[in-house]
Amino acid sequence: MKMKDKHINLKYFWISNCLIIFSIIVFNTSCKKENIAIEKENSKKQVCSFLDYFFIDNIQCLDTLGNRFDSLSYVYSKDDFVFQDKSEQPYEKIEINADSTVKLYYSVDDSIYIKNGYVTQRNDTLYFYYNPPHEFNSFLFKGIIVNNQLRIPGYGCRYYVFASDGKNPGEIKGKTTGYGIPDLDDLLIDYPRFYLANCIINISYMYFQRFDLIYEIKTE
Repeated sequence: MKMKDKHINLKYFWISNCLIIFSIIVFNTSCKKENIAIEKENSKKQVCSFLDYFFIDNIQCLDTLGNRFDSLSYVYSKDDFVFQDKSEQPYEKIEINADSTVKLYYSVDDSIYIKNGYVTQRNDTLYFYYNPPHEFNSFLFKGIIVNNQLRIPGYGCRYYVFASDGKNPGEIKGKTTGYGIPDLDDLLIDYPRFYLANCIINISYMYFQRFDLIYEIKTE
């Protein structure tokens, strides 16, 4: 083999090795960047911050038979039906992680507490659970994503009962607040019990108000 050919072969060998090394470096760099991108994507979370209540329809007033007396709804304002100030609901913040785990933030006496949970999604609806979804009795509430907001349906219900045994009149007032859209017939069954012997219930009304809890959604 001529000396010139040897130089050419060595040159091609050197260039070939350089290209192989360069390809390996580029491949490794691309893999690292891809892994970093995946890690960043997996570390992203949706943060839902509570904004306000959105009230649906007007206050309804019904008797035990389901007859409506909405003219009496002036007795209460809409704010009388929301969650109590000292209760943990509504959660101040809901963090949804990429692995479908959830953190629910609430405050009591100026201290912040966290509940851990889980979430599943079907189309635009999120289903929140206290325990893994397959476990019994772990469902908390559901919410719908609308215009970059999470809307969680809820309701407030107030009961008023006036009764008398002919001598001693008495009043009972009760309140319940919860998530979802309940059946009014079921709520009508849950009137407060009056324990006065031989009492006659003269007045019995249920006041009902639906609302949505509005959360702003941001990605962090």
